[in-house]
Amino acid sequence: MAREVVIIGGGPVGLLTGIKLLEKGFEVKIYEEDKQVGYPQHCTGIISFKTLELYPIEGQNLIINKLRGVRLRISNKFLEEYVASTPKAIVIDRILFEKKLYWKFIDMGGEVYLEKKTIPKILADDVKKKNGVVINAGGAKELIKSGYKDILTGFQMDIESIDKWIKDDVTEIYVDKGLNPEYFCWITPLADNYMRIGTASSGRVRDTLHRINENLGIPINRVVREFGGVVITGGPRKKFMDKNMIYVGDSAGMNKITTGGGLNYGGNGAIILTDMLYNDELTNYRSKWIEKFKRELQIQGILRELFLTMDEDEIVEAMTILSKTEVFNALLATGDMDYHASDLHKLLFEKDLMKILLGKGRFRRIIRKLFTKI
Repeated sequence: MAREVVIIGGGPVGLLTGIKLLEKGFEVKIYEEDKQVGYPQHCTGIISFKTLELYPIEGQNLIINKLRGVRLRISNKFLEEYVASTPKAIVIDRILFEKKLYWKFIDMGGEVYLEKKTIPKILADDVKKKNGVVINAGGAKELIKSGYKDILTGFQMDIESIDKWIKDDVTEIYVDKGLNPEYFCWITPLADNYMRIGTASSGRVRDTLHRINENLGIPINRVVREFGGVVITGGPRKKFMDKNMIYVGDSAGMNKITTGGGLNYGGNGAIILTDMLYNDELTNYRSKWIEKFKRELQIQGILRELFLTMDEDEIVEAMTILSKTEVFNALLATGDMDYHASDLHKLLFEKDLMKILLGKGRFRRIIRKLFTKI
């Protein structure tokens, strides 16, 4: 008889883990707390083509928009646009994306139980008696339960604008330390005059986003919907296994420190976890995932530290220096959005830039980030 696995959480990473385990001959059941898979939506939906390829579903009709560039705006002090010749990212329909994964999992023989906040204790005990495992893919709330602190509340709005406020294939990153010192704001084109605008904060994030929108002066015809979520900014949890529970995806902190995105890092986590289970090498699960993302997470940690400790004028000065370098512009045109920090580290040693980055006592903090064990 195949080994039995129970997964808590029917989000994309939980479903991908289930699909990969079914491919290896495991028996898999998923317990999902919501009434439907895919609802409510939390994510912006911007991913790379490579990330979509991690998930074994037909992706063509999932794509809402293709993005070729980014416009960086820092308050009213800096504005630059960087556009590549070909699309570098896509905006996907996250609800349909999760539903397709759900249908794939069901078609392969997996079982899903909806409106189940947790698995019955008797089932968990029975699974363990059969030498099975329980995997927690329940999202950021499971991470919070562990005492994890580096989490912000995200809030987004889908809006219809009166005119084309932004190009169809360019997303904007907006920094205004006066309105939000903790995080940036994003404005992403969806289709026609529709946009998705969002930010994250530890405070009253909805009010913050509305103030940012007023400051930007986006002419809104109507707000189509509003939705929230969680942005994880502190890197992975210290243990991926705890008291017979195995964590993957957001519940393990498998996210980009800079943007909170988790579909790539969590998707890779699902694949690594499946291999470790199949080969009976679970003790190597965390180390294998860290091996893949260590350098990226270290550099992202430094970038996050710099964002939090630099004021607007310093950020403007730094970006002005960077925008004049051929390396920076080449990275924006050809770089990998899932591994952007590993490319950006090449720029951290620019002489003029170093003077800014290492000012105001940041040197020790940066060195500590670089050598802190992940």
